[in-house]
Amino acid sequence: MRYGLLICVLAVVGIVAWYAVSGPDDRTLVVYCAHDLEYSEPILKKFEADTGIRVVIVGDTEATKSLGLVQQILREGPHSRCDVFWNNQVLGTVQLERADLLAPYQGPGYERIPKEFKHPDGLWTGFAGRMRVWIVNTDKMAATPEAIETALSAPDLTGMAIAMPMFGTTLSHYSLLWARTGGEALKEQHHDLVLRGCQVVSGN
Repeated sequence: MRYGLLICVLAVVGIVAWYAVSGPDDRTLVVYCAHDLEYSEPILKKFEADTGIRVVIVGDTEATKSLGLVQQILREGPHSRCDVFWNNQVLGTVQLERADLLAPYQGPGYERIPKEFKHPDGLWTGFAGRMRVWIVNTDKMAATPEAIETALSAPDLTGMAIAMPMFGTTLSHYSLLWARTGGEALKEQHHDLVLRGCQVVSGN
């Protein structure tokens, strides 16, 4: 029994020692990144090379884009290991602000950002736009608003797909529609799309 207890104590000491050596230090920046790593990682790696500060990137999946990392920060609370959150969905950022989990920062680029795209106290700063778009197969239909409206009214929508409205910018889109048209009306519209064959897919 004593031998087993000794093994447990040594294991705990070993884990603590390993973390002390390999864990984040003052020259490590932990970035929770909801933006596609294909585009964000080269920027973060350049920052690492320019400053000598080691960057640890924590990414998210396409299916739970943004929401997964927001929920992780909420779970971790004030003791989150996240230093910088590169989010790409404003609703999650607002949720973290309301939970008092954002710290003000007004870096070198803060002043050049128009005031409508940043928090007045520097709790967050927007630096890129995102668009909601239709991707149209022009071999089958015209890429015009009129053609899209006609396609949406068709009885068969099996050739149409939307991203699941629980994550990412589709969540923002549906939230705005909910506020504008009302929850029941939006649920009916979505149900009607699905009944006519529109596919709801995990991500873009």
